[in-house]
Amino acid sequence: MPSNKPGARAATGTPGTKMLISASALAATLGGWALFTLADNDNTTEASVPQPVIINTAPAPTQPNLTLDLAPIPTVVPPLNLPPIPVQNPPAAPPAVAPPAAPPPALREVSPPPAPVQPAPVTTTRSSR
Repeated sequence: MPSNKPGARAATGTPGTKMLISASALAATLGGWALFTLADNDNTTEASVPQPVIINTAPAPTQPNLTLDLAPIPTVVPPLNLPPIPVQNPPAAPPAVAPPAAPPPALREVSPPPAPVQPAPVTTTRSSR
């Protein structure tokens, strides 16, 4: 149902304007990428000089040498030479014996609840129709 307000009208030219702005932004982006690509190709063609091939004539090592005898790293504090301390294990303690379990407490006597009081029986009466 159309609005009866005098100032309300549909924006008819907005979708075309938005599309024009989007298309021009996309064209500018793709054009910039193309210029960067051409500039990079020009720089690489001038700098691409064939490099000489290097042939390694050294024999391959048969087994790597893993034993290195390096001098100790100097430190500010000299290392301490402490005599070894003998470790004495104390004798094992006998297992702890738990005290005998106490008998469970006696249960108190519970009496059943009193019987509910029965309501008076319903009597049938004749209606006064």
